[in-house]
Parts: sequence; structure tokens; C-alpha cells
Amino acid sequence: MVSSNPSNEKSSNAKTSTRPRIFEPVWKDGECTLVLNESISKKDRRALECNLPECLNEKRLLTKEEIEASGYIENVADTMYWLKVPSGRVPGVIRLSTTWLKEHGFLDRLIALRELSLKPSYVKNLYEGELNRESKNQTRFPLGSTMLIHNGYNSIRLSAISARNHNGESNKVTVELTDIVSKVTKLVVPTEFSRRQEERALQNASLLIGARDNHAYTSIQLNYTKQGTKLTDGLGVRGSIHRDIKNDPTCLTAIIALSNLTEDYFGGRFNITSLNVSCKFHVGNCLFF
Repeated sequence: MVSSNPSNEKSSNAKTSTRPRIFEPVWKDGECTLVLNESISKKDRRALECNLPECLNEKRLLTKEEIEASGYIENVADTMYWLKVPSGRVPGVIRLSTTWLKEHGFLDRLIALRELSLKPSYVKNLYEGELNRESKNQTRFPLGSTMLIHNGYNSIRLSAISARNHNGESNKVTVELTDIVSKVTKLVVPTEFSRRQEERALQNASLLIGARDNHAYTSIQLNYTKQGTKLTDGLGVRGSIHRDIKNDPTCLTAIIALSNLTEDYFGGRFNITSLNVSCKFHVGNCLFF
């Protein structure tokens, strides 16, 4: 498991937000549990999810105090934030730093993967090979997905480049990505939760993509956006606030920042609006939620 950070318990002089929170952060013994604010209706929760605080839309660096005053919290690296549920609590969100990844032997593998995914020949193959792009400006490239809603658990669909280049670089990226995130998940998520995911996959006879040890992740996509441009220019609606309604709610989503940014460029934030959590997204960080 990862370490807790008792120094992040709310101080008495912290600014109070006038914006209602969907989940209230409750610190106890150095751990944070996000508790649903049941006084807010489902309709109002949906509205809050789609209405990002003004400061989080501004292109500037923010302080922790500004974020908390907006009704959000800034999660601390390498610290699990739990979700309270009727049966107890489950893993909610965690951001892993490059320090943690290096200590556990994953950083060098991610660096090599980054170099491969940024190779001009590989990027060229992505753009030329993906026939299902929604537009010529799209920079979102699915490599494959399984457990398809209309085809059942024992189905798999590969992207055009994965199907055509199944023994080449595309397959190498798919296998390496799934191997890394599945191994990291087993380290940061308590055994009882990761075991349930594996059992569920076996019971449903699920075909899971990529690495042999992957028992949790059902699809992969690469997102390419040029530095200084809007995410929405290349990712469309997926570059702004959106709900992934087809995702399996019992499984985690993993996002890895492999960006190639200049030294004076901040990688930005990833905002989980349903939880009121804002995450710094430095190059090399891994986010699970």
C-alpha cells in the first residue's frame, strides 16, 4: 500500500467554500475518505459535475488554498483517497509520482514507452492507420477494447493499426502499458479489491487486452495533443468535461502522462469533477480513479 499523509488534514484557518461539494473530504488518522453529500439532489450533483469552478478554467498556476476555496481539493501524490460506500469504503483516486514509480521499478519502463510512442514512425503509423478517426484533426487513437456492450464479455475489437501491426510496435505498446498498470494496481489497491476484479473477469470469461497478467483493464487509447493547443481541438468532447458512461464502474481507470513538454511548460491538471478532486498532472505521473 501507499503511504498516508497526516499533514494534509484540514487546518482551522483554511478558507471555506461557498460552493457545495458533491463529496466531503474527511481526514482521520492521516487518511482521507470522500463522503457523499446526501443533501444535494442527483440533479444538482449532475449540474455541479458539469460546472467547473472558474479558477480551474484559468491558464495559470493555482495555490492549494484557491482550489479549496473553489469547493475542490488538490490530492496529494502517493496517497489513496477512499470513497465511502454502504459496505465500508473502496479505493477512490490516487496519483503516483515519478519518485514512487522509480522506487518500484516502473519509471524506466515508462520512459522507454514514452520514447517509443513519440517516435515519428510510430506516430505516422497511428495517423495513417486508424481508419475510424472521427475527423482528420482527431488525436485520440484507441488501440483496442474488450467486454463490448453489444458483443458480450467474450469479445474483443482491435483498432486498425493494432490489427494490421499486431506483431510490431503497436502490440508492444499495448502489452507494456497493460502490464505496467496492472502491476501498479496490485501494489496500490488492497488485495481484496484487486482479487474481486480478477474473479469477476474469470466468472464472465472476459477477454482482456494486452499483458497476460492484466485482469482489470478492458481498453487502451493514446491521446496526442500539441503543446499550447486546446485538448478539445484533438479529443473533441473527450477533451472537456464528459462522462464515460460505457466504463465499468467496478474497475479503475488509469491515465499516464507521457507528454513531451518544454521545461517551462506546466503539464496542467486533470479534474475529476464527480469527486471534486483536482490533480496536478506532471510528466511521468500515473493517475488511478
